[in-house]
Amino acid sequence: MRTAFGRIFWGFLLVLIDIDVFIDLLPNPVGYLLIFSGIAILLDKYPIGKKAYTTAILLTIVSIPTIFIHATEKWWVYAFGLGALKLLLVFFLFQLMLEIARVQDDAQLFRKTSSTMKFYMISFILVYIATPFTINSVNQFNSTSLAFATILAVAILIVEIIFLLLLLKFRHLDEETA
Repeated sequence: MRTAFGRIFWGFLLVLIDIDVFIDLLPNPVGYLLIFSGIAILLDKYPIGKKAYTTAILLTIVSIPTIFIHATEKWWVYAFGLGALKLLLVFFLFQLMLEIARVQDDAQLFRKTSSTMKFYMISFILVYIATPFTINSVNQFNSTSLAFATILAVAILIVEIIFLLLLLKFRHLDEETA
């Protein structure tokens, strides 16, 4: 678990952090490569992870242009598609994590994972619904819309951090059961 969830954690951290200086210095495809290599470690014991594995491979390939192109208005459909694929990956990963918690017979971890999954999914779906309205409003320099966009960005950052912390909890499962 340590190696698998360590790779998944670092992969999602790379995907979360963007440092652009002409090119992306922390490329998303490398993050997705780490994620699918972490999931691959778990597949023998947890075949439910196959969908997450396949989605991570797809994201590795589809996200290659993010190294060179920046999220601009011209590329919003591409960025939206990547976001939707990432949400699908996270959903499948949550399914894998729930199965691991069930097999480990850890009811508390199962409940925490389940509630985090619901919170994550609802938050991101709401953001995807609100994004088109926010994009149009922010272009008009409306202070209320800008405040709303800022609140959404902070909320999503918090949700991502909660998810990363849950991944770390799974990373330490071997230590707790040993």
